[in-house]
Amino acid sequence: MFARLWDFFVDVRAAFWFLLATSLLLMIGSFYVDRYPHIYRPLNTLLFQDWYRAYGMSNPFNLWWLFILVAVLIALGVNTAVCTLARLKSLWFSRKQTGLKKLGFKITPSIIHVCFLVMLSGHFLSMVAGYSSVNAVVPGAKISVPGEMTFEIFDKQCDYYSSPATMRGLISQCTVTLKSEKAGTHDYMKVSIIEPAFADGYSFHLGMDKKSEIPRLKLTVKRDHGLRLILTGFFILTVLMLWYFPQIKKRNKRG
Repeated sequence: MFARLWDFFVDVRAAFWFLLATSLLLMIGSFYVDRYPHIYRPLNTLLFQDWYRAYGMSNPFNLWWLFILVAVLIALGVNTAVCTLARLKSLWFSRKQTGLKKLGFKITPSIIHVCFLVMLSGHFLSMVAGYSSVNAVVPGAKISVPGEMTFEIFDKQCDYYSSPATMRGLISQCTVTLKSEKAGTHDYMKVSIIEPAFADGYSFHLGMDKKSEIPRLKLTVKRDHGLRLILTGFFILTVLMLWYFPQIKKRNKRG
């Protein structure tokens, strides 16, 4: 049984079918997201399990594609891991004949795949772990987060367009001042629209509540455990690709 599973996942052709299934499911999902925004929009701010309890359990027939997509992505991750392990094993056993420099060149695509797996794991952690809350911006209101830390909405200021006439009176930018309190000490920081703030592992994002008739400010507080994995994997992947592709060009010129 294990040997059959290994043979299935180690086949590079399986990756093609997983990627094709992912593309089709995303196309189907775009239809559902567009048709039922009130169900899927909260996914932007809630952890997956919290979102499922609040919205998914009462709408199971709208989520079939999402669970199949998660299963396909897990299968794609397993396929990538198995193929990478098989290639690394082959390269390791032939290292004496290959030479160190050539081995480094041949092993780079496998390391790139490892970076992809690290980033995929980071996205999964971002979905299910950490902290996320959406708060109305009301001066004087306090937001408590894990870690015995409290943030008070100290002040808010908004600038408005005076011209052109078609935009006069519309908000151009808003800034909220937060007062953080921890262990008897306090500090101040500012967060604006498209200009987040960071403190003690938390990120603060200011936005507009589009669901209300009169646009109101909302403050999203997040602690993303997967962000470091995503950024680390992306950085290493970028550096490797910047090195790898010029090497291919040099080898093509020689050959």
